[in-house]
Amino acid sequence: MTQPKKRRAMSTLLIVAEGDAEIAFLRHLKATYHDELGRAVTVKNSNGGGGHRVLQLAIRETRAYHFMKTVVMLDNDAHWDEKDRRDAERAKIKVVESSPCLEATLLRICGHTANGVTAELKRQFAETFGCEAHNPKCLQQHFGRDVLDGARERVDELMSLMNHMGIKAR
Repeated sequence: MTQPKKRRAMSTLLIVAEGDAEIAFLRHLKATYHDELGRAVTVKNSNGGGGHRVLQLAIRETRAYHFMKTVVMLDNDAHWDEKDRRDAERAKIKVVESSPCLEATLLRICGHTANGVTAELKRQFAETFGCEAHNPKCLQQHFGRDVLDGARERVDELMSLMNHMGIKAR
């Protein structure tokens, strides 16, 4: 008689994101690297409100559901300051900041320069890719595995996210 297969518990990761674009990108990362995730990854949307609101939701969710690790992904252009950074550190929540916004990070992933304020970067992203960052089809089309793998070492936010998700470098 064969022995039943032993199950091992995966560590759990909660990523609380600021808005729809971050959620779309995180889901795209999960789908792209689904076979290489080193953790069970749960993604939650704070539906805007700035970094402070993202952090507060992350603290509540971590306390309620006892995730082993928590990460917040946010734009650092609004409602995010040194006090929030200290509060995150005190709560042992890791922070991935897009400066000033996710569109800047996505442009850098594809090798474009990303300078300016949020509104300009969102417009530049839409002009460059012909869609908005919260569009999953846009992410699938322009941010394939080869692009992400190539940008991992260049773009700190991407490297940090992939490391937190347990995606090993190739």
